[in-house]
Amino acid sequence: MTAAQRPLPSVVFVLPDERRVRMLPGDVLGRGRRSDVVVQDPRVSEAHAMVSLRRGGLWWLPLRPGVHGQVGPDVLLAPGASVTVLDELQLRVESLTLPATVDVLQVDHGAPIVLDHPEWHIAASGDARPGPHREAVAVLWRTDGRWWCRGGEGPARQLAAGVGMVVGGRQLHLGAVPSDSQGSFTADNQPVPPVRIRSWEGFSEVGLGSLAPVRLTGNPHRVFRLLARLVPDGGTVHWQEVASRLWPHSDWSSNWYTNLPRIREQLRKKGLPGWLLVCENGQVGLGMRQRDRVELRDPDLP
Repeated sequence: MTAAQRPLPSVVFVLPDERRVRMLPGDVLGRGRRSDVVVQDPRVSEAHAMVSLRRGGLWWLPLRPGVHGQVGPDVLLAPGASVTVLDELQLRVESLTLPATVDVLQVDHGAPIVLDHPEWHIAASGDARPGPHREAVAVLWRTDGRWWCRGGEGPARQLAAGVGMVVGGRQLHLGAVPSDSQGSFTADNQPVPPVRIRSWEGFSEVGLGSLAPVRLTGNPHRVFRLLARLVPDGGTVHWQEVASRLWPHSDWSSNWYTNLPRIREQLRKKGLPGWLLVCENGQVGLGMRQRDRVELRDPDLP
């Protein structure tokens, strides 16, 4: 299937009033005016829940505690399934669009980015994100199934799969991978190089193949360090175990739900693949594969 024939992953929800809303991976439901689906209710958080593409499926991921003070479970979406926002607000899945392969973009030699939105902005740092970006040097968008790009005030050029192109000073490479293999292949369908995570007392480094390692400090470092100690083999542990160790003398539950979206955002801004931090069904861990390595450089917990 060519890019022109391949639809974007999406889910159509039916609201209680029979209205229908379409959400793409990464779209957020919440009270905030920038949310993709806005719910004007004080009991709903500004960023309440989001849709995510993981392991070949579309998931509903709650981001904040609900009206009863608890975060609901992650839900694998399927036609007929329902997710609860409020007691009186349930969203029913009417249909899913889930192609067998998804388009991915590689900026320079970084980790591949799943193109699950129709428009992307690329910063001078190589950071790519859907929607506006104040420091964008290039814009990528999809029209009639084809991807186009423009750098600055230059002309629009079609980005063809398998053909590299320099736009805005950045090397762009478009490809397609199976939707259930995210994190395993690059844009030209080559295996992603091994990940190496090394953690010291004050910072962690994440290296991807021969690329210069990315340094993590603050809460991203603390989370990676603790997970490297608790589940270094790629397993998972309940989020309460992680949160209570990170913030033992404060409201660790509130701290966890406040900081988790921020940590994910910081990882994304640094160009690290989202699959490195797994958080599903109340379990959290490092998305390690057989070739990846974790090294604790000293024995103490953060």
